[in-house]
Order: sequence, then C-alpha cells, then structure tokens
Amino acid sequence: MTTIEINLPDALAAEASGAGLLAPEAIERLLRDKLAADRLSRFVEARAALATKPPEAMTREEINQQISAYRKGQRLVAGS
Repeated sequence: MTTIEINLPDALAAEASGAGLLAPEAIERLLRDKLAADRLSRFVEARAALATKPPEAMTREEINQQISAYRKGQRLVAGS
C-alpha cells in the first residue's frame, strides 16, 4: 500500500471532505474511474486513426516471418 500526501486549498479540502471524497475508498474509485476514462479515450483516438488510415496488408512472407518469430519465442519460453 502506498501513502500519498496532497496539498489542497483549505476551502476545497473542507468541501471535498464534507462530500466524503477524501476517504481512501473514494480516492481509489476516483483514480480508477479516471484511469479507465483515459484508457477509453486513447482507444477511441486509436480507433479513429485506424479508420482514417488503415494499416497496409501484410504479404504472405511477412505473415510467415511473424509466425516464425512467435514460435521461436514460444520455444525459448518453454526452454526447448
């Protein structure tokens, strides 16, 4: 568990405390919600970018190279 210290203006701290937003559970929920929203935003941006300029199709040779590299990696992980 990590402890974080923040500095807030007194009025904001009082209002947030009164609303229960400074409780550890509330801060955790706020952070998780913000992180999820940021992930979704990045996904939507990436999706829009792909829609405007889709990646070029791979050749059979490129596909086979990717498969070979994956299999080699799997063999290394398996120790064979």
